[in-house]
Amino acid sequence: MKKISSIILASLVLVGCNQAIVSNVPHAEGKVILEDNEYRMELGEYEWDEEKVEAKRVDEVSVEEIAEKFDTLDVMKDSTVKIDVGENPSTISVNQWNVDKSVENVEVTNSEITLPSTAGYYIYEIIAEWDQGRITYVFDVNVL
Repeated sequence: MKKISSIILASLVLVGCNQAIVSNVPHAEGKVILEDNEYRMELGEYEWDEEKVEAKRVDEVSVEEIAEKFDTLDVMKDSTVKIDVGENPSTISVNQWNVDKSVENVEVTNSEITLPSTAGYYIYEIIAEWDQGRITYVFDVNVL
């Protein structure tokens, strides 16, 4: 029983420490905006290094596992969504994960992407880069 309690306590401490580090990473909260409604994307991997903050999370967690935490958005075909990851990233790239596990790059114009014209389930991985580091975000949609 003591062993199980120790394992649970250690897990909680590690999760708490990870959350404390994330809160110190600028731009840790990314949003996707659809029809004037904002939805907080799930945080994936990140690397950040600047004067008073150094944080890194490179997990073996899959994009699919991260997407499970996001409340899937029901959207219409060819909808446009805006990606908001904070101020002035040097680059934003977007990967679309299809139901058959294939991945394709999606064009980003003025921080916006157009969703598919084919109905189905899609996961989006946003990779934002700044001089100080890189952060990935994940959200998923069900195109109707």
